[in-house]
Amino acid sequence: MKASIIGMGWVTPLGRDLDAVWQAIQDERQPIPVSQSSSFGASLCPVLRVPDEDLVEAEALPRLRRSSRISHLAVTAASDAIASAGLTADQLARTALVFATSDGGIAYTRRFYAEVVKSDSGSPLLFPETVYNAPTSHIAARLGLGGEAITLAGDAASGLAAVRLGGALLTTGEVDHCLIVSAQEMDEITCLAYRNLGLIRAEIGEESPAVYFAEGAAALVLARNGSPLIESPHPGFSYTSEAHAARQMERLLDSILASRRPRVVISGQSGISPDAIEQASLHRLLPDAVLHTPKKTLGESMANSALQHVIAGALALRDHKSGGEVLVPAVGFNGQIAALILTGSVSEE
Repeated sequence: MKASIIGMGWVTPLGRDLDAVWQAIQDERQPIPVSQSSSFGASLCPVLRVPDEDLVEAEALPRLRRSSRISHLAVTAASDAIASAGLTADQLARTALVFATSDGGIAYTRRFYAEVVKSDSGSPLLFPETVYNAPTSHIAARLGLGGEAITLAGDAASGLAAVRLGGALLTTGEVDHCLIVSAQEMDEITCLAYRNLGLIRAEIGEESPAVYFAEGAAALVLARNGSPLIESPHPGFSYTSEAHAARQMERLLDSILASRRPRVVISGQSGISPDAIEQASLHRLLPDAVLHTPKKTLGESMANSALQHVIAGALALRDHKSGGEVLVPAVGFNGQIAALILTGSVSEE
């Protein structure tokens, strides 16, 4: 699969400006964490939140006034990506959409089922926002997209799977562009679950290699021609244990890197146990590569993190004005491994 990136949108705890966020990643500068409240008697969970002022445009849209925060995040990133690509209404009518998520609109889902448990009925205003397709629907309606609208749910690797699927949709000839979006919202349920799984930092200021849980969104506009070029030379692997994951990562990177040596890697390392799997393979195959670790700045955002890493890879290529290659691997917490290669260069415009 090959496709080019012609537009990008990024909604992060450090704002929406691509250059500013990319510089913060290079400096490993962190936003200030806040505490996520809990109604279950559990201790507070530290999280990284997107500034409310970055979402006011989406929140003011009539369609989105009662929608969940994940939809506000997703529509904002998607709108920014479409604006940067400069697509017209006619082009949007021939644009497909792939949305990737790890846990969907969990906040409204929790509220809806809390009402069901309490009164045997749930609010019809909340129910539409409980489905995984809700952000997909809002994005397509807001932007007037006329192509297929698809939702993928999975671990971090689903962010890269969405890019691969977008490239496949372009090859059909039925659309001219594909919008790839991912978003992550906050809720006490996800905070508690991911903390219990050891995927995120449990306390503010604690001595822990793990990163903070974070909300945010990312979006790419893909086309058949342009630069940088995304190559997905392998669909990735599944794994059933950490030992199996290590073998699968070796197989995947051996295949992708058989005839190439990227100068830059956008690493998914976040201080959790699967990181060792990626580290060992990269140390063997690309010992001299420049390593960027966006999660140390932007936190853990599951599928959204993987798509954020593709944006970081494109910006890294822009810094190398002569072009080059960037590797973007992803080891998901739920049994998936994937990787992409970005080649070419990004203009300064």
